[in-house]
Amino acid sequence: ITDIEGTKIKFWGRLDEWKDLQRAESYINRIIDTHSSDSNSASSKQTQSSINESSDIDDLNPEEFEHYVADIWEERGWNVEVTQSSNDRGIDIVATKSNPFQQKQLIQAKKYAQENSISSTDVQQYASLYQQEESVDSVVIVTTSYFTTNAKDRAEDLNVKLVDGEKLEEMSKKHN
Repeated sequence: ITDIEGTKIKFWGRLDEWKDLQRAESYINRIIDTHSSDSNSASSKQTQSSINESSDIDDLNPEEFEHYVADIWEERGWNVEVTQSSNDRGIDIVATKSNPFQQKQLIQAKKYAQENSISSTDVQQYASLYQQEESVDSVVIVTTSYFTTNAKDRAEDLNVKLVDGEKLEEMSKKHN
């Protein structure tokens, strides 16, 4: 596979493993974006490394945060697709895994200031993501802040998984 500049890119996996062309295209574009950013800036790896080392995600914009969360899931063995923000229908990341069995998670990544919490109303809204795609096993809300007590209770009722800032930092350390 080559990118638009004709640069050769290694491709791991088989296209027939994807359920549809859109997912394959998104995956290929992510490879191209990663390749382009690495070749355009010699310091990009160093910058990413310093972000990862300090676990300081405050400087990331919301789109970079989505990719950061996707990277953590990918390190944990998931195949991830970061959706285009203009057409994401509330889904920031689609994570799939086939081992030990087929699983699918829809992830909503919320980069909030520490003083801004996720409420039960927010959890209720994101619980509707189960209806956005077929074969969804879980909806996960990941935030840099925290969940209210009512939000935690509502999430339990609606089978929504929660990852707050503290848990995200813990996962980030394992990611690095």
